[in-house]
Amino acid sequence: MKASGDIILVSMGISDIPVLMAKFIGDIPFVMHTTSYQSLISSTVSDHPTNTSSNKASEQPLNQLNNRASEKPLNQLNKQPTDTASAQVQKRPAEQAYPNKRSKVLLSIKTFVYWHRSLGHSSKIDHKLYDDGHLIPSIPPDFTCEAYIMMKSTNAVPAGLKPGSRTTQPFELIYSDLSRKQPLPSYGNSLYYITFIDNFTRMGWISFLKNKSDASNALKEFVTFAERQFRSTVLNIITDSGGEYVKVDIFFKDKGIRHIRILLYSHQSNGVAERYNRTIQTMVRSILLDLNPADNRLWAEACSAAVYIRNRLPHSQLKQRASSGDNTSTQEKTPFKMLFKKQPSISHLEPFGSHCYIHIPEEKRSLGSKLQPRAERARFVGYSKSPNIYKVQLLNKQIFMVHAKNWTFVQPLVQPLVQPPVQPLV
Repeated sequence: MKASGDIILVSMGISDIPVLMAKFIGDIPFVMHTTSYQSLISSTVSDHPTNTSSNKASEQPLNQLNNRASEKPLNQLNKQPTDTASAQVQKRPAEQAYPNKRSKVLLSIKTFVYWHRSLGHSSKIDHKLYDDGHLIPSIPPDFTCEAYIMMKSTNAVPAGLKPGSRTTQPFELIYSDLSRKQPLPSYGNSLYYITFIDNFTRMGWISFLKNKSDASNALKEFVTFAERQFRSTVLNIITDSGGEYVKVDIFFKDKGIRHIRILLYSHQSNGVAERYNRTIQTMVRSILLDLNPADNRLWAEACSAAVYIRNRLPHSQLKQRASSGDNTSTQEKTPFKMLFKKQPSISHLEPFGSHCYIHIPEEKRSLGSKLQPRAERARFVGYSKSPNIYKVQLLNKQIFMVHAKNWTFVQPLVQPLVQPPVQPLV
């Protein structure tokens, strides 16, 4: 308890809220220090007798303080406050601190933490935006809110490699991603697929797996394929942190290939492969929707055809400047052009699921079949590594390869998915 003249200030702690009590009417400037904050309030209090009879032990210190203090009026004490290490007195109008003028004997000081919680743990609190914003103290320099950090945390993903910024040749950096388990097996009994994307050319390859553990063998086969077919060396491979890649680490170490694993739950770090698979899945859903009759077990053939087509489509990250007279424009290249240094051909492309007739070899004809048909009906379900060989499916669901000379393509009658409304007769 402290005494200054005829003013008695009593500091109490009730539920972590500092409380002050005053005895007389007047402008009483004071500063309250809490554990981490400092609040300055100037207020007008009403005349209310303070019960000091129960606190007789404090009368003697109060008289001693009164004798030591110079007898000065209350207004002079307000103008010349005592300079101590724990308080700095400043005067502010009472109407500004409490506009309603209903301040009583019991005054509570609301800290910044109180207003931070009242405003929903907002990170932006500006007292200038409110009519009574003077009630909000300034934010402490070392203020932190554990609830805000825990509940509003976001996944900060590091920026990926910029396309072409760190690679100067094909197969210098390969992105790979393993798909999720498909809802039903393909006709080859595959349930997964794994993709490989070259960062420099954006050329893509796909392999189908019966088990998730076969991913390591698929990686080994791809590395060997790049070495034999393109006489190139794979330097870096980026994959996720799945356990299916553990077996391939020894192979990469022997080959001198750096295996870069992305962090758990940070699939965005492997953004090139993630976006590629999303593009392929979108194409596959569109392809299977056009099938008549529908057959979702052809998802593997549809994925293979989508990758084949995607390699022959322009890529937004592969651009070149083309000049035509006085005009200069930017053209996008295809992954096929970037890898093979020539323009791709599209004359052999056919709509997926198109009906066709394939020739029946003499070796497969039954005895006495001179009067039997020489061709049977099938539908086109994909490409091969040669532009003259196609993948077809017979009516008995059997899939095999056929040469372009042994099949006849039938132009389908395209029907819209949504029938147009019938126009009334005039």
